[in-house]
Amino acid sequence: MLEPLIQQERYKNLIFASSGDGVATIIHQDAPDTYTVVDNVKTIRDAKTMAFYPKTGIIFSATVENVPPNATGPPNPKTVVYGPGPFVALAVEK
Repeated sequence: MLEPLIQQERYKNLIFASSGDGVATIIHQDAPDTYTVVDNVKTIRDAKTMAFYPKTGIIFSATVENVPPNATGPPNPKTVVYGPGPFVALAVEK
């Protein structure tokens, strides 16, 4: 039972951020007011919602394909129409 605890400790003080621009940023909190960017990972545009599974170190994110180039937010039939496309789940690991 020690291995899962070691894995979880390995990911302590990490922050994962994605704004939907096609990049997820991984940040390490070095001290209470000190942060270092660890990596910028390419994802898919509009993939914002993320989940992290510390036992494996995998980041999961989801989006849809065919996001219109002029989309600036979630689908809104009054301003931007998304074309039909599949739901996409991403798994990112080191």
